[in-house]
Order: sequence, then structure tokens, then C-alpha cells
Amino acid sequence: MYKNKLFAFLMIIGLVLMAGCEKDPLATLTTTAVSDITSISAISGGNVTVASDATLTARGVCWAITPKPTVASNKTNDGTTSGSYTSTLTGLVSNTPYYVRAYATAGGETYYGNQVTFTTTASTELIANGDFALPNNTTEYTPISLIPDWLTDDTGENSGRGFDNGNAIGWQWDGTSGIYQVVGTVPSTATKYDVSFDVACSYSYWASSTFNIDVYMIFSAFTGTNPATRVPIDSITFTAATDPYMTWVHKTGEYLLPAGNAHAGENLAVEIEIFNSRDWGYDESWTYLDYDNVSVMQSSGK
Repeated sequence: MYKNKLFAFLMIIGLVLMAGCEKDPLATLTTTAVSDITSISAISGGNVTVASDATLTARGVCWAITPKPTVASNKTNDGTTSGSYTSTLTGLVSNTPYYVRAYATAGGETYYGNQVTFTTTASTELIANGDFALPNNTTEYTPISLIPDWLTDDTGENSGRGFDNGNAIGWQWDGTSGIYQVVGTVPSTATKYDVSFDVACSYSYWASSTFNIDVYMIFSAFTGTNPATRVPIDSITFTAATDPYMTWVHKTGEYLLPAGNAHAGENLAVEIEIFNSRDWGYDESWTYLDYDNVSVMQSSGK
């Protein structure tokens, strides 16, 4: 009995001594509430306090779609000093819940702050006046740059806003430049764009029940203030039937902008262009396409 009591006493003493030997953390953190939430990005950060005898080698936030994210998941790198800092989360997926924790590495060990949560917004529409309804009147305009938001490099009567049974539509001739909008800047992270539009052929010299003509949705970049200097990044190709006339068809597509694009940070333009049938070697180019409900959704990161 005496031996058992002595053993129990020694065990208690040992546990107390072990507890007393536990090291205080070299870094303590709080995680900043998430703000500026979009469909593909958000802002957070943290505040880190470091022990006087410790060296901070990394700090930032980490995030995941599961609780208690670690630096093995997505993370930022936001310096090596103590105090408060701001972190930008990128490459997110739209309409998705995320978990975020501030982290700091000191003495070869990584410490985490409290967990915060947020949900990204739904997909972001980049195209304005995609139904060509503005200005809200019954006037036809040529070129299309005379209506809000839409642009073209061609000043002639080769594109415009018209009507089909009273419904406003956009149109272009295949001998002209494309119609486009400047929609923001080129992201540095992988970003997905969902593209859709309605298209009909109002006239084509090449019309037949078996002939289609290509339509391109072109993503371009430019610096400065002149979008006419834009250069293509990539494009999606669609086909439009030339016969029967004024038969509307809905088109959809998807474009994934890779991470680390060379044009990141430059202005982003999205353009609709029709194949120029002069490229077949003829003197004339005679196809007219009409458009409606043009949409480009910046839907997710990766």
C-alpha cells in the first residue's frame, strides 16, 4: 500500500514538473476579420507578437475550404516583422465558404491565430449593357461606340445598335473591327471566365443551311489609356449559322486565364469579332451578325 501511494505521489510530482517545463509560444497571433470580399479574392491579415528572444521568419494567413487551415494549404507571405499586417487572398472560387487563420513561423515552429470564416460572392458580371438596352429609346446608332460601354476601333457604319421586333440588339459586319468593352485588369492568379451570348445572322453572301461562320470572344490587354493598342491574350471560338436568317442561337463557353500571366495588372478588354471572309481571297466581305445578352462572368479563381 505504501509503495502504491509513493508511486502515485511521484507521478503527480513528475506531471507538475513537466507542465512547468512547457515552453511559452514564441509567437502569438490574432486573425483579422475578412473584408473586401469578391468572387475570387478577399482581404484579411493578422497581428503577431514575438518573444524577445525569438526571430520571426514568416508571417501571413492561410486558408482552405475545411476548418483549421495550415501553411500546407493556401497561404500568403507577408514579411518577417512583428505587429499588424494585411493579406490578400486570391485564386478563390465564387460562392464558396472559406476558413482563414493568421500564421507566423519562429524558432522553426509555426503558430496560428484564431479562425475566421467568410463566403465569396457569386460570379461577377464584367459586361455592362450586354442587352444593348441603353440608351432607353427607339433610336438606332452607328457605330456601336455611340451607345454606353461598347467600343469599336472602326468609326464607319460597320457596327451599331439596332432592333429585332422591338428588342434592342448589337450588330457588326465581318469587314470591320470587333466590338468590345474594357472590363478591369488582368489577374495574376488563375481566373475562370464564363462567356455567353445570343447570335443570329441577318445577312450573308455565303448563306446556306450547312455553312457556319466563326465568331471569336477575344481577351486582350493594354497599358495606358488607349484600348486600340490592346494585344490578344487568348480567345474562344464559336460558330454562327448563316441560314436561316434571324434565327437566334445561345452560345456558351469558358476561358481559364493561367496564373502568372505576362499581362497581369494591365487593362483587360473583352471583344467580339467575326471572321472576315475577305481572308478567303475575295474582294468583298458580306456577313452581318446580330448579338444580344452578351455576358462575361468572372466566376472563380482555380
